[in-house]
Amino acid sequence: MSIPTCCWGQADTMLRVPEIEIIAPRVRTQVVGGTTNTWNANDLAAISANNVGELLQKDGGVFIKSYGMGSLATSSIRGGNASQTLVMWNGFPIQSPMLGLLDLSLLPLGGTEEISLQKGGNGSMWGSGAIGGIISLDSKNDFSNKFSMGLKTEMGSFGFVGQQYQMSVGNRKFQSVTKVFHQSAKNNFNYQPAPTLPDVQQTNAEYSRQHILQDFYWKINPDLQLGFHFWKQWSHQQIPPTIVQNSSLAEQKDPSTRATFEIKNTFSKGLVQGKLGFFEESNIFIDGQTYNNKFTNQFGELEFQWNFNSNHKVVIGSMYSLTEAESEGYVENPVENRSAFFASYLFQQNKWKIKTSLRQAAVNGRSVPLIPNLGIDFNAFSFLKLQFKAGKNYRLPTLNDRFWTPGGNIDLLPESGWNQELGIQTQFNLEGIQNKFQITGFNRKIDNWIMWANVDGSFFWSAVNVEKVWSRGLEVFTSFLYQKNKMQIQWDVRGNYILSTTEFDLERPRMSKGTQLFYTPKVQASTTLILSWKNFHASYDHSFTSYARGVNEGVDGYLIGNASLRYSFKNKISHNHIFFRVNNIWDTNYFVIERRPMPGIYYQAGINFNFYKKSKSQK
Repeated sequence: MSIPTCCWGQADTMLRVPEIEIIAPRVRTQVVGGTTNTWNANDLAAISANNVGELLQKDGGVFIKSYGMGSLATSSIRGGNASQTLVMWNGFPIQSPMLGLLDLSLLPLGGTEEISLQKGGNGSMWGSGAIGGIISLDSKNDFSNKFSMGLKTEMGSFGFVGQQYQMSVGNRKFQSVTKVFHQSAKNNFNYQPAPTLPDVQQTNAEYSRQHILQDFYWKINPDLQLGFHFWKQWSHQQIPPTIVQNSSLAEQKDPSTRATFEIKNTFSKGLVQGKLGFFEESNIFIDGQTYNNKFTNQFGELEFQWNFNSNHKVVIGSMYSLTEAESEGYVENPVENRSAFFASYLFQQNKWKIKTSLRQAAVNGRSVPLIPNLGIDFNAFSFLKLQFKAGKNYRLPTLNDRFWTPGGNIDLLPESGWNQELGIQTQFNLEGIQNKFQITGFNRKIDNWIMWANVDGSFFWSAVNVEKVWSRGLEVFTSFLYQKNKMQIQWDVRGNYILSTTEFDLERPRMSKGTQLFYTPKVQASTTLILSWKNFHASYDHSFTSYARGVNEGVDGYLIGNASLRYSFKNKISHNHIFFRVNNIWDTNYFVIERRPMPGIYYQAGINFNFYKKSKSQK
């Protein structure tokens, strides 16, 4: 169903991983000195969002640059652009090496058992692109004796239809998880192009998406595990006209195939893990002519962790990737080899947790500067935690940045720079009310920022390195929870104040020193109220996004409200939900990207059946 939930950052990894990892929790995935939001399978089943982009917009405090319902949605974390967010599936990056970004609207919310959002850079552990933050989608298993099946169907305004099927079967040695998703909509909503103009209906806006995900897990013995993950995606969407176009016939297809294999062996003092990945994806754009842009990524990674004792842990690892791309926009199809060596040391004792990391990478045989990182957690009191993190991060130019014709620039330098953040977390329990509060201040300066601009009066835009972009700001989150008998009330408030300004002058697009970046609102704020009583759950969230600069004209600030209601019922073999939600309940006429309208008030309703059965060994 659709109830947003509060997720408190920096939960101990040992509380969230399968039993075998309690012996040797992974140092690499532990975030020290920074903030993390994590949503597990139960959280995701209760959130009112259709995809990962909507989840991060509503519950993650992330600005999502949406081109409209069913259209491209990318992230801006702490004033960075979409290419500065690293999106990973089971430990491997899945954004396009050609464009450097990923459409978050293509990621189904229930595709994995856990989604995490880490704000701030962590390039020393995960490599290029982890400047603004990291979005991780991870499959999980528990090797329990079980059989379960889930069926979900929903319908809504503008011809929206969604179905989801899931089946899990397994025992203490083997587990299989199968998931199938379908979503489609005509997307023919009405909007008002301007306050003085009548409503018009959006045209050429239908979309349809299907996903099949399959996970297999084997436990060869108590110490050795194998895992295989497969993800097939089909996506077709029409591209509607902007408010200044009369019509559009453009459409786009995004088929992809992703597969990973992993082997993990734990022992008394640590673990060894090896992983392989193969990804193939196409972006097919049709508008009178057909343009097929295709890439393949192949990955290999080896990681070794040694736990000297409970206080000292070390991880070292290496990775290699091979990328090949094809497009009519390239004179020659590029091939790129990347390799990296990384290492990390974790110290934990009493009130302190300190983690330091290093990464040395190379691209086509040329070294990238050494990337260090330091994170510190200090539990000053049982109710107070202080955090600090500092490090260097980088982003390599995309294939299009370097090789696209015209405009590519083979001599581009990587983006790089230092970031620092300081955070305070508190937690109190006062007369039955639990309060959690978190405030984080951050500062980041990136040199050689990559932009496409019109330089030297040329008739086309080119990829260039500009001098510097300075991002800094504050993030605040607080949550109140009251429980009594079968009633629960939760109130969450979050806000971001972000300045992300240019430290250079540019003619086209027009940018002068000290101005805010395009599509980067300074202020975001939201509040969510959740009421639960017996089998009924209701929620209302209200958000504000301030004015943002656009390329052609500014984008006005807007207020959006969403409401949802759920009723749960269960018996010995099933746990089920009926839900109803109203999006944009106040029928606000607004834009996130200039000239790309968003829908007014719309509705979605559905039912979710979950059946389960214990195996004979558990009876």
